[in-house]
Amino acid sequence: MADQKTTVKQTQTWLKTLGFYKLAVDGDWGNGSKKALDDLLNSTLDNTKVFGVAKLAWGSKLKDAEIARVKQMVANLRWPPLALQWIMGNIAFETGRSFLPSQTNGIGATGLIQFIPPTAIVYFNTAAQIAAMTAEQKKAAGKEACARLGKMTVLEQLEYVEKYFMPYAGKVNNVGDAYLAILWPAGVGKPDDYVLWSKDKQPTSYAQNAGLDMNLDGTVTRAECTHRVTNLLVEGFIGDKVRSF
Repeated sequence: MADQKTTVKQTQTWLKTLGFYKLAVDGDWGNGSKKALDDLLNSTLDNTKVFGVAKLAWGSKLKDAEIARVKQMVANLRWPPLALQWIMGNIAFETGRSFLPSQTNGIGATGLIQFIPPTAIVYFNTAAQIAAMTAEQKKAAGKEACARLGKMTVLEQLEYVEKYFMPYAGKVNNVGDAYLAILWPAGVGKPDDYVLWSKDKQPTSYAQNAGLDMNLDGTVTRAECTHRVTNLLVEGFIGDKVRSF
């Protein structure tokens, strides 16, 4: 896995290729890098276009109706218009760039935002049904719920993506907030230096997420969690991944 500086350098290089970053490619995500990202995203806004943007990161991966549904979801959640771009970056990251609703990972998560069984189970069972289940029955029902989600089309699964994000309506203000809503909701709205997990204070959680500790200092900050998603978001504007309208 690339360390933090290598990942940031890659993002800076892409931003420079796109004409938005003029400083040294040094691997430090400072104000100049953040401004370049903001300038890139803001440059895409265009209310005269059907989706409100002139260019969409990873737009080549979705059909018009699917993009329209993501845009409607953003409006329903009362998120800023740029959240259309943020969601595309998050889906690219969660699905390994595939944008497949059937995408799975090693822990049994499925779909566009990698639903886990304990989350998926609530979409297909009532609270009373879940309460009556044994631990083994819950495990089986969660697995079955993920399987059902994985058999859906993009449009069908986006209905459940919106259901998942509904508790964060009006609370997501950047790409990091969108990602933390998926990964660790306590990090939504926090600053970049906010420590999510510490090897000393939360050894179990840290061990489960040690791959995100890019500088190997024994803590995982919000910046470390979110920058790989930012990197994928910017990558989505490169070459034939981007779609212009």
